[in-house]
Amino acid sequence: EDTGLDGCFDEQENGFGGCLPYGYTYENPPSANDINSSDYIDINDPNGDNWNYSEGSVDYSNINGLEGNGQAMGSRYPDTEDLDKDYSLDYTNDYFTTSVQPTDNNSSSFVTETEDASGSTGWKLFRLPLAKFEKVGDGLIEWTDVRNMRIWVESDNGQSSENSDILKIAKLEIVGNEWEELGEIRRDSLYIGDFAIDSTFTIEVINTDENPEYSKPEGVIQETDSYSGITLKEQSLVMSFMENLDCQAGSDCNTGGINKDNIFAIEKNLNLLTGDKSQSFFVYENLEMYVFGGDPSAVSSWPDNGNVDLLFRIGRDDDFYEIRQPIYSEWDSRNHVNLNLEYLSSKKLIIHPIENYTDSGPDSVFSVMENGCGSSLPIGFTYIGLLDSLAVEAETPFNIKYFNEIQICGSEYWAEECENCSIMDPNGDDYSCGLDLLCPEDEGYIQPDADQSERLDGTEGNGIYDFGEVFIDDNSDGEFDDLSDEELYDEENELWIWKKENGYDIESVCNNCSELRVKGEPAIDNLKYIIVGVVNRGEDDLFGKVLLDELRMTGVKNEKGKAFRVESSIDFADLLSVNASYEKKDADFHRLQERLGAGNNSESYNITAKLNPNLFLPSKWGIKTPMNMTYSHSILSPKFRPGSDILAGNIEEADSSIQTIDDKLTFSTSFNKSARSKNWFVKSTVDNVTLNFSAIGKRRSTSNIEQEESLDL
Repeated sequence: EDTGLDGCFDEQENGFGGCLPYGYTYENPPSANDINSSDYIDINDPNGDNWNYSEGSVDYSNINGLEGNGQAMGSRYPDTEDLDKDYSLDYTNDYFTTSVQPTDNNSSSFVTETEDASGSTGWKLFRLPLAKFEKVGDGLIEWTDVRNMRIWVESDNGQSSENSDILKIAKLEIVGNEWEELGEIRRDSLYIGDFAIDSTFTIEVINTDENPEYSKPEGVIQETDSYSGITLKEQSLVMSFMENLDCQAGSDCNTGGINKDNIFAIEKNLNLLTGDKSQSFFVYENLEMYVFGGDPSAVSSWPDNGNVDLLFRIGRDDDFYEIRQPIYSEWDSRNHVNLNLEYLSSKKLIIHPIENYTDSGPDSVFSVMENGCGSSLPIGFTYIGLLDSLAVEAETPFNIKYFNEIQICGSEYWAEECENCSIMDPNGDDYSCGLDLLCPEDEGYIQPDADQSERLDGTEGNGIYDFGEVFIDDNSDGEFDDLSDEELYDEENELWIWKKENGYDIESVCNNCSELRVKGEPAIDNLKYIIVGVVNRGEDDLFGKVLLDELRMTGVKNEKGKAFRVESSIDFADLLSVNASYEKKDADFHRLQERLGAGNNSESYNITAKLNPNLFLPSKWGIKTPMNMTYSHSILSPKFRPGSDILAGNIEEADSSIQTIDDKLTFSTSFNKSARSKNWFVKSTVDNVTLNFSAIGKRRSTSNIEQEESLDL
C-alpha cells in the first residue's frame, strides 16, 4: 500500500505523523486531543506526506512526498527509513555537513555565474571542497562510509512571503582529478613528508563552458566532436589559494593564502612504464606546460614583481629534477614550462666525475713518449729507445737529432727552451713533490721544501685537469666539466643547484627558468611523480590562483636507426664448407609494426665450418669423420647507462662494464665405419665402433657479472 512511512491514508492520519485507531478518521476522531488541529494542518493531508508533481511544473512543494509516490517515474519500491537496508536500527548519528548561501557571490564556495546575451542567467556554479565539510556526531565518519545524501532549504526569516521562490539544481556531482594536494611547506624544504595540509588550498578546474571569465592559452586548439560538430570544452587545472572570506577579522582562523617564504604544492602520481614503453619519454625532445598567473576574474591583483615562482619537479622518491621560474600575470609566455629532456639529463653529467681525462699535461703525452721538443713521439717509439738507435749516450749534449724523420731534442736545446726538461721528463712537465715525497697537503711538509727538488707547477700527474689535456666529452659541450672551482653543491641537502643569477647558462635546459636543481640519480625513463608548486618569495601572504594547462611531450625526435645483415658461404666440393654472417643494429631501429626501437645497440657475427677429412682416405674403407666448428660472438650495448638517462654512446664508445658480451665456441666430431671389412678381426672390432665427441666453451660478461666461463665436454 502506497501510504508513506506513517502507514495510513489521509483519512486516518492524526496530524502528528501517526494514525488514528481503526474506524476513526481525522474528521471523526476518538477525541479532540487525538488530532492536531493547528491552523497549518491541511485536513486533506494531515500528516503532510502526499506526493504530487506534474511534469514541467515549477511547483516542487510535494515532490518529496511518500504517500502516492508510486505514481512517480522510477519509484517502484516501498519507502523505508532503513536507508542502508541492513535491517537494523542505527543509533549512531555521524555525518558530514556544510551549507551554502545561493545568493552570496562573495562566498568562498562561489565559482562563477553563467551569462547570455542579456546578462547573468542566475545559474551559478558552487564548488564545496570535501575538506571543508564539518563532521557531526562522534567524528568517526569517513567518506568511504557515506551511503546517502540529504539536501534541504531553510531560512532564518520567519516571515511568510506571498512570492514563491524557486531554487533549481541542474547537476550535483562529486568531482576530482588525478592531482593530489600536498599542502604547504617552507620554500627551501625538499621532502614530501614535510608538507602540511591546508584546508583553504583547493585543486579545481576551469573551462570554456562553465566559466565566462576563462580564456584558453594562445595556440591551444579546441577539439570538435566529429559526429555532432559541437566544439568541446577546453579546461585548465587550477591551484587556488584564495583569501578565506569565511574568516572574520580578528578571529582565530586560517585566512588562507600562501605564507611568506612558503610553497603550496600539488602532486600527480605516474604509472611506472615497463618494457618497451619505458623508452617512450626518450622519443620526445621537450616537456611543456602552459601557466597562468592570477585569478582570471581579477588578474590585476597578481604581483608582477617576480617574487612568485613556479616549482616544477619530476622524479622518483628523493631523486628528482626541479626547476623554478617566475610567474607573471595571465598566459605570459615567460610562465610556460619548457624542459629540454636531452639537455636536462646531460646537465647531470657535471655532477659526477664522468668526464675522464688523461693527466699527461697539455702536451697530451706521458714522459716516456715525449720527444723533448714539446710534443710526442709516434706510437711504438720512446725517447730512451731513440737515443739507443742513434747511438747517443744519455750524458752526451746535443741540440736536435733525427731518426727516420722523427725529431728529438737534447740538453743544448733545453738550456735555452726548457729549464725543467731531462731524459726522464723530456718535455719538462712532470709534477713532483721532491725527493722527500712530501706534498703541500701532507703532514710534516715544510715551505720551502728542504730538498729543493719539488715541481709543484708541473701539469703531468698533478691530479687535476689542465687545459689542453685529452678528455672524454660525455655531454658534448666542448668543455671539460670540472667542479673544483664550482659552488653548485649543497652538501647538507645533497643537492646540486644552478642559478641564472650566478651566471650559469641554464636557458638551453629549461628556457625561462631561474634555477635548476638535481638531487640524487633521477632518470627520465623512471619517473613516479610530478610536483607543481607556487613559491611565495614576497614579504606578504600571497592570495590568488595559478592555472596549468596542456602538460605534454613535444618535439618527436627524428633519430634514424640503421640495421644491416651480411651472409656469405663458400664450399670446397664436399671437403669443406664455411658459412659466415654479420649483423649490426642501432638502438633506434625498429620495424614498421613497432613504435620504438629496442633501446640497445647490437652487433653479432657467426662462423660455421664443416670439414670431412675422411675424403683423403680410400672410399672403400667407408670411414666417415665429419668435423663441425661454430663460433659466435655478440655484443648488446644499451643506449643509456643502466638506471639512468645519460647516453652511453655507441658500441665502440660505451663502457664494456655495462655491455652484455657473449662468446661461444662449439666443436663436434664423430667416427663411424659403414663398409664391412673382410678381415674377421676388423669386422668384429673397428667396424662396430662409433665415436662421438663434442665440446662447448662459453664466456659471458654483463653489467652484473664481470666474467663467467664454462666448458662442457
